[in-house]
Amino acid sequence: KEAFNQEISSNLVMQALAQYQRTLVFAESTYDQYVRGEDEVLLNALEQDGYTIYLNKCAQCHASDLFTDNAYHNNGLDASFDNTDHDELFLGRFRVNRNLEDLGAYKTPTLRNVMITAPYMHDGRFQTLTDVLDHYSDGVQEDVTLDPVFVQENGSRGIPLSNLEKDQLVAFLKTLTDNSFIFDDRFSEF
Repeated sequence: KEAFNQEISSNLVMQALAQYQRTLVFAESTYDQYVRGEDEVLLNALEQDGYTIYLNKCAQCHASDLFTDNAYHNNGLDASFDNTDHDELFLGRFRVNRNLEDLGAYKTPTLRNVMITAPYMHDGRFQTLTDVLDHYSDGVQEDVTLDPVFVQENGSRGIPLSNLEKDQLVAFLKTLTDNSFIFDDRFSEF
């Protein structure tokens, strides 16, 4: 009411929320500084190898500087979709649009600040990023709406990742954490 100098309305609440969301910019991670060439920030060998793996195996969905393609993908979390508990959460985008092609498809999340957003996936089933990477390398379930990106030329499912590659990817993902944003008093409850 004070900000707009008028009575509160739905439209003003939306404007205020939109303005607040525009202040939530995080672009001071190690990765950001590295890309901009600031202060001689470099990625170490493990992080650089992880970045290369990211570019080759993850960037198709976790694209651009936003690290998301903002699209919906069935990433093989489940082989069946008969669980309609929790407002049909386990049906993916299908629960919104009733398009069978979207059964089990979820929006690609950003990887920015991913180190502090556990648990992972739409239902929090994975506690660590290693659990997530284990899913992608060895746990992708087959179903009719599985995104083709998770099917290899030989017909196997998932994204082939060795344990070393998983460690390298996690090292790179750590560089996407923007501590100046995370600890910014403007966004703190305290």
